[in-house]
Amino acid sequence: MAHLFQTLCTLSYLTADRATDRVAGRLKALKEEETGASAVEYALLVGLIAVALIGVIIALRGRIEAMFNAVVF
Repeated sequence: MAHLFQTLCTLSYLTADRATDRVAGRLKALKEEETGASAVEYALLVGLIAVALIGVIIALRGRIEAMFNAVVF
């Protein structure tokens, strides 16, 4: 019975070790993958530009309103 228990413990250790290696391999591959990096960078740039435009519009709000109110039809 002790031999069977020792064999089962060894098998579970080997299986756990392989699973850990598989998970570590997948995490390493995910870390090294850069296919979506450029899309994220572009999204951040677009967001930054949008925030800058909103800030400029808010800062120049009075001048923009005066310009459009001065238009005569």
